[in-house]
Amino acid sequence: MTKLPDDIVMDILSRLPVKTLMRFKCVSKGWHAVISNPHFVKMHLQRVVEGNWVSSQRIIKTDPLQSLNYEAFEGVDCDETPVECYHDLRVNPDYYTDLVGSCNGLVCVQGKDAMLLLNPCTRQFKIIPGSGSDLEDQREFFHGLGYDPVADDYKFIQGAHMVSADSIMESYIEIYSLKSSSWRTIKRDANFRVFAEGIYLNGALHWLGSTVDKESAMVAFDIVEEKFKELVVLPDVDKNFHPDGIGVHGGCLFAWAGLSWGEQCEVWMMSEYGRQESWILWQSVAADGVPGHKHGASPVAWTSTGKVIIDISGYFMVLYNPEDGTYRDLPVDEADPMAHAIYIETLVSPHAFAEPSRSQAPECS
Repeated sequence: MTKLPDDIVMDILSRLPVKTLMRFKCVSKGWHAVISNPHFVKMHLQRVVEGNWVSSQRIIKTDPLQSLNYEAFEGVDCDETPVECYHDLRVNPDYYTDLVGSCNGLVCVQGKDAMLLLNPCTRQFKIIPGSGSDLEDQREFFHGLGYDPVADDYKFIQGAHMVSADSIMESYIEIYSLKSSSWRTIKRDANFRVFAEGIYLNGALHWLGSTVDKESAMVAFDIVEEKFKELVVLPDVDKNFHPDGIGVHGGCLFAWAGLSWGEQCEVWMMSEYGRQESWILWQSVAADGVPGHKHGASPVAWTSTGKVIIDISGYFMVLYNPEDGTYRDLPVDEADPMAHAIYIETLVSPHAFAEPSRSQAPECS
């Protein structure tokens, strides 16, 4: 390896998992410098995005804050720990209980007066101060984390819908820029309603919401232009398909409906972003085999063998086999209730635009 050109070494290393690279930082000062280089971090991220997303996907859950390598539950990644906790961070992770979302391996968790921006894989984190506004107290509150490739900046978005004096629906949006470490406020007209956390994909945040006519819709917010784009078309199945939620799997958006009150769960995947005709029926799950489904359940992720990770009412998760209807509880600490998100394992640091601080995790262990 010492005789290989640096660009060849970088190319080889960029194909390795993050935790392997974290160990390789201890090999030599040269490798430490290569793996820590921002250009290499972006190169590795690009490999993950263009490669097999599923093998890099993990679940992050709150209350307590834990990450799940769900493939390890089936023995696929035998060297990996199935569940990781974050009580060793130099903050109180139990203080941050509301998941905002994930982007490029970073996860944003909201607390009472601040936010925790965390890379669960490298265990680096940064505390982001709250905006000090009362938007969170609004009924139609929404938020999300996204990346602006033009400005090379990560942005935290939070907002709420309000009706003006002349009965016009407006969205008041606050944006935190990681590069400038500051908040600012913008206002946008809206002919729809969204809420909860946004799903980041293809330079935009996506929410499941409704139009002014109360029809189900998927709404996208462009991170670069900082405005809502045209509504993303939902599957043209029939009028009986009313999505209960959306998510991302393997770099594709999906919408699902069912799993409650004895209904059959249908999961539709958008195989080509932005094209309505690319929606395909990904999976159909018999709800009566899922424990506690009548109280609320949602599909979270799929293993490489086709099993489904299902969140039961925000209190526990199961690994469900749709082929034979069997399931088993996942060994995670139960919450009251928990929030969850999917993230991919990358080297992206929450300190990308700042000098290293004491809140960074140690390089070697």
